[in-house]
Amino acid sequence: MVGDGPFREELTALTRHLALEQRIHLLGCRPDARALIELLDVLVVTLVYRGFAADRPRNDGGQCSRRSQRRR
Repeated sequence: MVGDGPFREELTALTRHLALEQRIHLLGCRPDARALIELLDVLVVTLVYRGFAADRPRNDGGQCSRRSQRRR
């Protein structure tokens, strides 16, 4: 999983509880997120906040910003 947000600790605990550490990797914010997306067979985008930025694909090279992290 690429990205960060308010549920990271909960997802980390759930991954451990289900013994999925070898299958699920929480990578956090990555400057190379766009390159990682190009390698995927499946992409799932989930949104907690629905606003202007969530309505459009990101055009910042896939980088996480402090502003986007505060919105979550």
